[in-house]
Amino acid sequence: MPNLLYRYLQKINLPNPELIDACEIAHDLRSKGIMNLYQAIDYIHQLPYCGISDNTNYHLVLKEQRGTCTPKHALIAELASSLHIPLHLKAAIILMNSKNMPKIAPILKKYQLDNMIEAHTYLEYAGRQLDITFPEKTNFKMNFPVLKERNFTLHDLGDIKMAWHKEAMKEFLLTQHLPYDLDQIWKIREQCIQALSTTTI
Repeated sequence: MPNLLYRYLQKINLPNPELIDACEIAHDLRSKGIMNLYQAIDYIHQLPYCGISDNTNYHLVLKEQRGTCTPKHALIAELASSLHIPLHLKAAIILMNSKNMPKIAPILKKYQLDNMIEAHTYLEYAGRQLDITFPEKTNFKMNFPVLKERNFTLHDLGDIKMAWHKEAMKEFLLTQHLPYDLDQIWKIREQCIQALSTTTI
């Protein structure tokens, strides 16, 4: 019986071609016995949510066996592109709180915050979302309040995405009238991300 992720991939009509050695990622996955796109997506989904040593080098997801939303989805986006499947990278400024992310509740309470924003990366196929960030996730759509979103390319994942994220954080500080500067709120945000990690380095 197909697992929940496979069922969702079928529901959105995502093709499931065999992997060919068209890129380094496909070659590395095939060496692990992963032979088609669905298996690849399932494999990356099950990796722990934790930062890699260089978040702009998403190929490290396979080497270090972990990843956050951006490198996990970038890896699958490149793999899909090598198979001529238009699985696009998207990013959204999302609102995290103690209800949709209970692990960050103590941090929000400590700093007297109701919410924290984050630039969350995911995939889109034919207008349907695919989010494989957290290995425990069984709903593969975006399930956060979205403040804004945009398309990204694999080349945008360094300085461009960071600048977009920090600009959104500045707006968050102003609109919420928070008693922090950008450096302070960014460090609080980093504490939240660390609290969400499913493993430690």
